[in-house]
Amino acid sequence: CQQLTGIAFLVQALQQKLAINAETEAARARQISGLLKEAVAQARNLSHGLYPVDPQPDGLMVGLREMAANIRAIFNIDCAFGCPKPVMIPDNSVATHLYRIAQEAVQNAIRHGKASRITIELAGLGPNGVRLSVADNGVGFATASEGDRKPGMGMRTMTHRAQVIGATVAIRPQAGGGTRIVCELPAAKMTTRSNARKK
Repeated sequence: CQQLTGIAFLVQALQQKLAINAETEAARARQISGLLKEAVAQARNLSHGLYPVDPQPDGLMVGLREMAANIRAIFNIDCAFGCPKPVMIPDNSVATHLYRIAQEAVQNAIRHGKASRITIELAGLGPNGVRLSVADNGVGFATASEGDRKPGMGMRTMTHRAQVIGATVAIRPQAGGGTRIVCELPAAKMTTRSNARKK
């Protein structure tokens, strides 16, 4: 990203010089400058996708807030993030798994649930535990009368990620329609992982 940004600045400077005497070349330089800016944006999005949570205790809160803002901008739907009190997670691996669970739940709500409103909530659970929930106003999951269907890939992925960090995932129907996916990580599991990393 830094190299691309540096090249973009050089091209922009060249464009300004060419604009004086060589309009055709200046137009081409403007085009190159625009392409470089797009490449920088794409590279930053890719790097953020690989590491969506900053390695800071408040990284998950920041990441989920940005996720909600991106969903609003990209899909033009109501997506809000709520966190009544700061939730600090020192283990970046745990924070990243929780972020990916929320990301999958949001994508399911949009893609399968056809939701127009999504709420992402992060809260403390006991002394040091964490509760993450994603609620939507979509069509909900299939009922028993619609046949016993195996969980989709998204639900299996969320369950696997939860198991890796010692958490649980549950699907709950919303009053009035929609679905709430709740992931809970008990304080004991968080403490165990922190102690293991210190050793």
